Amino acid sequence: MLKYWREGPEIKLEDGTTIRGATDVSFRIPKHHLGGIKTLEFDENELISFRPILILKMRYSSRPVGEDMMYPASTGNWIVHVVDGVPNVIFTIQSLVNDNRFLLSISDIEDGVLIDAYLIHKYEVSLLSMKRDLVVHKDIFHSRTERPEIFDLLTSESPSWPFIASLVEDVTIPNLTIKDTIRETLEPLVPSSFPQPIRTQVLAFLGWLRKSEIPNEDPIVFRTRYSSADVFRTLVEGHLLCLIDGVKPPPYVRIMMMADQGLLELTDRPIPETEIQNPWVRAEVKIQEMFPDMMKCVIKYAQTLNTQGKILTKLPVTKEEAMKSKTSWSDRLVLSRMGFFMRGYVQRKSVGLKTAIYYGAAHKWPHKHLEMSAKLGFQTSKAPQVQIMVMPPNAVERVTRILKKIHVIDWEMSSLHLSLYNNRNRRWSINSSILIKSLERKRSLRQLRNEFGGWQNKSPISINQRQAKILDLISWGLYLTSLETNQYSNYFNIKNQVIEDELVHLREKGVLSLHYSSVLHKLTSACIFVEGPSSPVCSLSRSFLKHAPSANVRITKDGKTSLIMTRIPEDKAYDLLTVLPQVASENGVHLRALPISSYIAYRNNLYQRLLKDDGTWDADVSGLISQVRLLPKDVED
Repeated sequence: MLKYWREGPEIKLEDGTTIRGATDVSFRIPKHHLGGIKTLEFDENELISFRPILILKMRYSSRPVGEDMMYPASTGNWIVHVVDGVPNVIFTIQSLVNDNRFLLSISDIEDGVLIDAYLIHKYEVSLLSMKRDLVVHKDIFHSRTERPEIFDLLTSESPSWPFIASLVEDVTIPNLTIKDTIRETLEPLVPSSFPQPIRTQVLAFLGWLRKSEIPNEDPIVFRTRYSSADVFRTLVEGHLLCLIDGVKPPPYVRIMMMADQGLLELTDRPIPETEIQNPWVRAEVKIQEMFPDMMKCVIKYAQTLNTQGKILTKLPVTKEEAMKSKTSWSDRLVLSRMGFFMRGYVQRKSVGLKTAIYYGAAHKWPHKHLEMSAKLGFQTSKAPQVQIMVMPPNAVERVTRILKKIHVIDWEMSSLHLSLYNNRNRRWSINSSILIKSLERKRSLRQLRNEFGGWQNKSPISINQRQAKILDLISWGLYLTSLETNQYSNYFNIKNQVIEDELVHLREKGVLSLHYSSVLHKLTSACIFVEGPSSPVCSLSRSFLKHAPSANVRITKDGKTSLIMTRIPEDKAYDLLTVLPQVASENGVHLRALPISSYIAYRNNLYQRLLKDDGTWDADVSGLISQVRLLPKDVED
């Protein structure tokens, strides 16, 4: 009998012997042991290595969910059975002795019984073995608080009529009566169309308003207490900012009722089409618009720190300062709430690596050299994607011999212009005409190097595993609140002082540049892929570096190909992305401009997984090559 547990596989022989944890054993699976499993095309003489190379807890559906969007398609379409949610199965991957494929076994998480099994290719393994940034982010920051304190608010004594009247104002609420608890009394004030978890948090917030006051404690401590109740925390923090700034709070009940009845006017900020009919989303966006603008505070601190060139592993407003001043308390709250971070842009050449990009619709499986993959536009199938890869030169040479549509980047640069945010109208600005007209101007790659800089030295430097970890962290971005509260230290086992010292060292060596910013709202992420004569290609690239709120530019050695990943104002995005290809075509340039609809990144350990024990970079690109060789030549084009 064969079973797969969280601890590994288990085989019970006919004589009663049990095999567990063996490392040098191989075995075969007779077909009659597979029962009704039809997903496995299997030769029963195939030898399987007992020792698993990967064990994961997953959520698995017996019925397919959606369609297989991968190319090449997953073996037996196993990927369409993987869903989000509480794990109910164990995924176990074992290598085959005389085959370059792998056995993927899916077993029940409770009894270890085999449910499904597939013989998968090497490139399919990486999807399961490589941790996405989003997964690591959840591991670090996801609150494990099981019972937020808001539930105590809901069961407290019912409020008075004067307080209820202040909430309701002139909104008519039928059958409103005072009952035993806050929840029972205020229930009619929150539309039943809102999802129940959100209703609960909104009810708690309305109850909190009865005694709303600025807490006499560190804003970070206050925020952490309600980390598992995001809606409640967001509303409370916005209301506190109203109190501190002397701004009249939004009429919460009126806004919610109007949203529920479809009477709420559209907000300045576009709402995704999938959510435009969602009453809660419309109400939330409207309420957020009426809270004090927080970008002014973020920009003030970011510009100061960027000018000074300081490296901080804590918020620029201390706990002690916050406890002495309402303004400082507000600033510390805002910086934490807005995700104030420090991020580094690494010059890959400085450590002996190259950046390569792919624009197309093939080989979608992740591999160890993949930094990120972005889906472009909103097509459901055959949507183009852009992949950004990081490789040593010998790996690049091998890949480009096989895959002709890989572009090797010679110069890359990033920019951030927080000054383009207008505090008065709470909007980002961009001069679209300058960007468009730049296609008619001339610039060379040499001029861009002289203007913006980059790696100047001929010989790269060697780094160790600790420095590789630092490069991973800073490329991903480090939230200063999380640095101060040691969340990174605890998860990655590295002290803040080490982070600071290594960043100073690497910056002095020219390996990276640093900037401070926060999560930027009201901007659309877009990808612009440009091919043509080098003069207009370099001119357009320069224009985005100079005039967009943020931009990352990557250009090939001949200057004839550029990938521009940028963030532009939501209200200008459609026109700009529509006009640019037209003007480019008139100037002999082939340009594709599409919004980024989704992306998957693997930055969290990029340099660590590529740096080998001997200090050289991993050049094994079989995870990518194995996909490419399966493609017909016409698909690649």
